[in-house]
Amino acid sequence: MTETVSELGRARSLHRASFRRARRAAVGAFVLAIAALVASAIDRRPTLGVVIFSAVLGPALGALFVDARRRASVLVVIGEDGVRVDGPDGSATMRWSEVDALWMTHDRGAILGLPVDGALDLVDAGGRRLRIPAEIEEPAALRAAIDAAVTEPLVQEALDALRDGEPMYFGELRVDMTSIVLRDERIPWTEISAVRLVGDHFAFLREGSAFPRATLRYEDVPHAAVLARVLEACTRVVRANGPFARSDAQ
Repeated sequence: MTETVSELGRARSLHRASFRRARRAAVGAFVLAIAALVASAIDRRPTLGVVIFSAVLGPALGALFVDARRRASVLVVIGEDGVRVDGPDGSATMRWSEVDALWMTHDRGAILGLPVDGALDLVDAGGRRLRIPAEIEEPAALRAAIDAAVTEPLVQEALDALRDGEPMYFGELRVDMTSIVLRDERIPWTEISAVRLVGDHFAFLREGSAFPRATLRYEDVPHAAVLARVLEACTRVVRANGPFARSDAQ
């Protein structure tokens, strides 16, 4: 901790790996295995039930155990001047002043490699990436720290630029005060009734239509939280079950 304090300023918060999803997956696998055992017993085929029980529960718990050991050493330290991530492959740091883009991405879960929403990649101007894992304790506090150190200053810069008539670019999306241009298609704000932030994407809605005019995935946008705030300055934003549930984004 002394080294981290001297390198990144005073430590503000510590975030260890969370195993909430793993516990839920273990319970689910156990319930499924028990159900298979009971169903086979009712059908008077107990041997088949034992086989199914072992085939379901054994690999599932084994995969969860391996994943838990891999992530047990994960520690994210948020400091005044940056962030440090300790993990099974070593430690890495990045100062807030070095962050050039913040990408939403996915960690992979223990079973079947399914994606887990919420991981963040901090990227500097040279392309170096620092990943903040998805499953950690108190993720809201971590996101709030990143929001204050990285997102808020960029939001103000972006809004000032828009008011001065300058367009803003977020990956393949261009935004100005009259329209957006997405995949070479210009859509005036007058044709967009709202933007819904839901699941893993932005959905640009049309009045009276059940289908969005266009969609854009969070992971395709550098600084998706900044874009969410910029969109609020241009049109009505509906927050649903995506990662921007808080009123101040991210």
